[in-house]
Amino acid sequence: MAKKVSMAGIFPPIPTPFDAAEELDLKALAGNIEKWNKTPIHGYVVLGSNGEMTYLSEAEKLKVYETARKHIAPGKLMMAGCGCESTHSSIQLTKQAAAIGADVALFISPCYYKSKMDNAALIDYYTRLADASPIPVSVYNFPANTGIDMTAELVIKLSQHPNIAAVKESGGNVVKMGE
Repeated sequence: MAKKVSMAGIFPPIPTPFDAAEELDLKALAGNIEKWNKTPIHGYVVLGSNGEMTYLSEAEKLKVYETARKHIAPGKLMMAGCGCESTHSSIQLTKQAAAIGADVALFISPCYYKSKMDNAALIDYYTRLADASPIPVSVYNFPANTGIDMTAELVIKLSQHPNIAAVKESGGNVVKMGE
């Protein structure tokens, strides 16, 4: 099982900058992180939805992870977006992110076959990821983008797994978050 991490605090989702030719602008990413390091945030969400994760190739994702890890200040955590449509691909990307230095893996629900993503399928997906991940896992609920809205009961059940450390809730339902 992965080491425990404290997920208390503020973890902003950071954008991935591109140049005019639509290539990654890793110099701008590094500069942004160095500026944000001067703030009291506790860590960064790298390659979440704002980070354009779904649009990048695997090689580009690895470059973003490497650049972010190199420039994130000591003591600040890196939560790396590692969710792919396939469980196998998600696990492989997570292992690479962990080797680069990610502290937590963030997994959005696979949604291409969203009509098949019932609670049992989501429990299986997240459990398999958490079992295989060398780093703690964060479940990511973003119904506007995935068409899947995890219930509070499902999130509570998933949170019982010893390697699931956090939930990134982007549904906007404050009442559900209170549950």
